Amino acid sequence: TPYNCKGLYKHALRQNKPTIIIDPAWIYYRFIDEIPGEDYEVEFGKASIIHEGDDVTVITFGRTVYESIQALKQLPQDISVNLVDLQSLKPLDVKTIVEAARKTGKVLIVSEEHPHSSVASYVASLIYGYCFGELEKPIKILTPPDVHVPFSPKLEKEYMITSEKIVKAILELAR
Repeated sequence: TPYNCKGLYKHALRQNKPTIIIDPAWIYYRFIDEIPGEDYEVEFGKASIIHEGDDVTVITFGRTVYESIQALKQLPQDISVNLVDLQSLKPLDVKTIVEAARKTGKVLIVSEEHPHSSVASYVASLIYGYCFGELEKPIKILTPPDVHVPFSPKLEKEYMITSEKIVKAILELAR
């Protein structure tokens, strides 16, 4: 979100070490949000609970945060989602991830990476390590197919993670 973006950049500028922030440029035009005028920071290594819920936990970061927020608007009202934005990948907020997974027992990890050697697979391994036996269902990871991004706009749309794909995955876990 714009709030997080400003806070992360402020925090990065105040570090006494090299810091890299990678964010997709399109994000600057998608979110319309009020940003406080006062000074604030968003610390690295602190995930944010965007939405509280009890049925399914969705863990995401980057562009798929926006798609996940859109997905929440499309869900039936009887399904409540605990939506977690990782905000930073290193350091990773393991405590919030584990607490969120335990809260619902059903976890969907959404990422635009390829599934192998990804943050999504690493987060899933952390959850299994800390929550083995506490989950109601196996963790579901939603990523694009393990192929190059297609050039054709129609094929690219099929490739990308969309709010509709997230809704479908949430419903599979919730029911």
